[in-house]
Amino acid sequence: MLRHFAEKQTGREQNSVLLHEAVQHIPTMFEKILEETLDEVVRVTKPLRDRLKLQVSTGRVFPELDTNSVLPAYELYTRLTGNPQIRVSAIPEHLVQKYRENFNSSFLREIAGNQVHSGDAFINAVYLYWIRKAKEGWPKLKPGDLAQVKEIDALVRKTMPTKVSDTDPIRLADGRSIQAHEFLFLNPKRPLAETRNDGICDVNLYFSVGRVTSKDLTIHLAPGKNGIFARYGETEEDRHLGLKSHSLRHLQNTELFRLGVSDAIITKRFNRKSVTQSYEYDHRTLAEELSAIDLPPVAQELPERSKTVLAMIQSGKVSGPIVGTFKKIQKEHGDQAAFDFLSAEADGFHATPYGYCVNSFTVDPCPKHLQCFNGCSHLVATDNNNHRENLERTKQNMKTAIDEISQRPEGIGAQNQLKHAKQMIDGIDKILATRNGAKVFEDGDDLSEPIRSRSQI
Repeated sequence: MLRHFAEKQTGREQNSVLLHEAVQHIPTMFEKILEETLDEVVRVTKPLRDRLKLQVSTGRVFPELDTNSVLPAYELYTRLTGNPQIRVSAIPEHLVQKYRENFNSSFLREIAGNQVHSGDAFINAVYLYWIRKAKEGWPKLKPGDLAQVKEIDALVRKTMPTKVSDTDPIRLADGRSIQAHEFLFLNPKRPLAETRNDGICDVNLYFSVGRVTSKDLTIHLAPGKNGIFARYGETEEDRHLGLKSHSLRHLQNTELFRLGVSDAIITKRFNRKSVTQSYEYDHRTLAEELSAIDLPPVAQELPERSKTVLAMIQSGKVSGPIVGTFKKIQKEHGDQAAFDFLSAEADGFHATPYGYCVNSFTVDPCPKHLQCFNGCSHLVATDNNNHRENLERTKQNMKTAIDEISQRPEGIGAQNQLKHAKQMIDGIDKILATRNGAKVFEDGDDLSEPIRSRSQI
């Protein structure tokens, strides 16, 4: 099992800052690759974790150093910036390559030794760094000057608050707390030498350690030069890709539904509180949803359209006179009679310009001329792009009409037209906001009935 923090577990009246612990069962086929990956994360973050743990226990920025000790300014430069290059002579490329191959921190010690003992002049960046710091109230130092660790520790906390390590504990929903160094994913905070200048960060010396946050994930998954696609994409097209972190959750949710996995198992898989939540992330097409529904053996001889209507009835996605009559016949005369009725009313499933409709127009056409957005109880929403484009176009036409009507002299006719246009826009907005396969106007009118007939009910 993998211990983690579950998302979307907080109610409206609860503290949204609290983390909710949960466990995830790992399929056997993924156990090895997961263990290898997480073991690798633990290995490469060990220098950061050790430092952060000491910072938490001592409350100091440089806990590995004696408070009364002194250090040369060039070493403090690396500890404060993460940049291991302090001399004019370049860092040997083979050491850089070896470090980047597996992030073995022993190569960082070789690099540090190479720089300290090179005997070359110090680079301008070291001089400029201490000049800028002197303007912020720090002591005036040259690369070879000595500085008190205790004094620098205090100055870091006073003038560099955003770079101080993440040492505060995080509260859990059960009242316990988890320390920052107990999180699996840690990284150097804003190591500009690496992120801005394509250098490397000396994690053996760099003082600033942080937890990986959702913001970090967003940056790395997004399109752009700092994203993983731009760095590791094989083709030019790959390097322009981007991804939202939550998209993977939606994708996996939908694929599990496509494969026929139980909705209860899917709900447990994502640590959700109800099965209903899982269906909100189900992005299968209506056809895919209906094909996953098991029809009774006796219904296999029905025409294809009748099977579609039956599947929609069984899934509760449609209502109306046909559905009501079908259920009544099924209750009073049995399945066979109900299926015979459905076979005769096979034209009762329609794809309108705005969504799906179940009503028979064999004898009479739609009395509302397919103005489904006026609150018809038969309308079922879809995620079909053509449907959405039709709705958006109709909405824009109504907005244009409202602008035109608003410029006319006031009168009863104009006010009625304005009211009608606004009602249409409200109806369209409701369709656009309804999830795929759901009835839009659950409590709407049956607009397939003539107005006279509905007024008598």
